Amino acid sequence: MRRGTGLAVVHAWHPHVGPTPHVPQDSSEHAWAEATLRQTVEGLRSAHAGADIHGRLVCDSAVTALTAAAADSEMLVLGSLSLGALGGFVTGSVSHRVVARSPRPVVLVRAGRGVAAEHLPAVDGIAPDEIPQTPCREVVLGLDTAHPCDELIEFAFEAARRRDTGLRVVHAFRTDWPLTDASLVVPPEAVEPEPQARARADAEHKVAAVISFWRAKFPTVPVTGLSLIHI
Repeated sequence: MRRGTGLAVVHAWHPHVGPTPHVPQDSSEHAWAEATLRQTVEGLRSAHAGADIHGRLVCDSAVTALTAAAADSEMLVLGSLSLGALGGFVTGSVSHRVVARSPRPVVLVRAGRGVAAEHLPAVDGIAPDEIPQTPCREVVLGLDTAHPCDELIEFAFEAARRRDTGLRVVHAFRTDWPLTDASLVVPPEAVEPEPQARARADAEHKVAAVISFWRAKFPTVPVTGLSLIHI
């Protein structure tokens, strides 16, 4: 809705040799897949009147079908199992494999997260249906200054612009620790402050150099902060 484009709901299915527990005995797998897709599309149309929403049934593996769908789309949105902050994204799931292969941006939505999750906590007295008027949380951009990705940076700035919110840049940097012998590296807490300060200043300079073009291209998007992580 925020992007002013349509929504294609893709449901992938493929026939099994034996019976499948999720399909009723009085229905075929294809008929069950059609009914599932139809009910989902109808529910979305009821919740978002006026939106261009249509279904697409594909007989193929989920990874292949979703990757192909992404090629014809502006963005691919996938769900992820609620297995913790990280586990649901790195356990060999469909989401993980699609992210690695998709030619377009992929948004992963963790199970149990709703529209309200991207907004700041509503103040007392605001009803749930007024959530869209509550300011959005800032967008966070993880930036690698050695290999900046223009598509990623532009996506982050554009996401912040559409939400009328700020952008926080996160960058990890490191100091070249002095070696005491061939096998021992001085731990970070033992490094003199001056090398750390120089490394931090250098990191800040590199971040500023990378995002300066994008700040000029998106003048209405405030860069609300820079988080430097020393590793």
